[in-house]
Amino acid sequence: MDRRILEKIEKKTVSFGEMRSFSAAINNGKELQHQMEEKWNEVTEQVEPEKMPAIFYKIYYQINKEKEEKRAARKSFILKWGSVAAIFVFAILLADWFIPGQTTNSDKDQIVQLESPMGIRTKFYLPDGTVGWLNGNSTAKYEVKNGIRFVQLEGKAFFDVAHDKKHPFRVAVDGMTVQVLGTEFGVTAYADDEEQEVTLKEGSVAVQFGDSKAKRMLKPDEHLIFSKKTNRYLVEKVDAELELSWINGRINFQYYPLRKVVKILERNYHVKINVIDSELFDYSFYGTVENEPIESVLDFMQLAIPELKWTSLERKANKDGKLTKKEINLYVNKNQK
Repeated sequence: MDRRILEKIEKKTVSFGEMRSFSAAINNGKELQHQMEEKWNEVTEQVEPEKMPAIFYKIYYQINKEKEEKRAARKSFILKWGSVAAIFVFAILLADWFIPGQTTNSDKDQIVQLESPMGIRTKFYLPDGTVGWLNGNSTAKYEVKNGIRFVQLEGKAFFDVAHDKKHPFRVAVDGMTVQVLGTEFGVTAYADDEEQEVTLKEGSVAVQFGDSKAKRMLKPDEHLIFSKKTNRYLVEKVDAELELSWINGRINFQYYPLRKVVKILERNYHVKINVIDSELFDYSFYGTVENEPIESVLDFMQLAIPELKWTSLERKANKDGKLTKKEINLYVNKNQK
């Protein structure tokens, strides 16, 4: 198996038998994996991610998500070409190689599924030119419906929306919709949270609640908090740059109650935190951490709250041999009482 097979795939003259052999060879041949990587880099360097046709963007997103996961684990990255071989081959057969300026107008081709695992921040590019970040344990689906750019979000995301008057941009979460034309804003809407949040950095957005036609317009540096329990909201003035700095690896705790701090740490570090003594929920925490390991963050919290003590539990292997999620216990330091 040599470069000729790649040339045949690119020219769309490859047979299905050759395709099957090609996919099997990718899994077993380091040289072919290297050739695939070279071909992929050669093609993707010719165009910005946000201008890729959707079918190629899906592959681009998957490969780069694997890179982010490997970096987070502090391991060297080796492309898993075997896992994307089939879709890579069929993409070439179904569409021409993309070149700068080439676009896809079909609504059907404009569907993009996004996912960011627990503990990972993932940068994404949408086909319309919108750029953003998806926080850990978050999912989003982008599609174009009747001329409207539509995102269904669960979790936390930041959007720098490409301006397009003819095609409004909407982000929908459970019980709330954010409508924009072109702006920068963040949305937090995890399924297990009682509150949903919208923070506006630039431009303007209209927030609509449930089936109500009433909308609340936000201005830059405004932060809206909506209670799913009471169906009420409040708007406060914030430093949006600070509030949205999580996209740069910073976590800002603005006198957050410990219950909220625990959820944020669990999502950002892929850990399970057990609060042993409920009286700790009476405390709030203020501070900023940036790309720090979870142990350093907990030490920092311990300095800020002397009554707090933490221990890390030993990880055990599941039946499949994989280690369980790291667990941390928080409890009251009896010596400080």
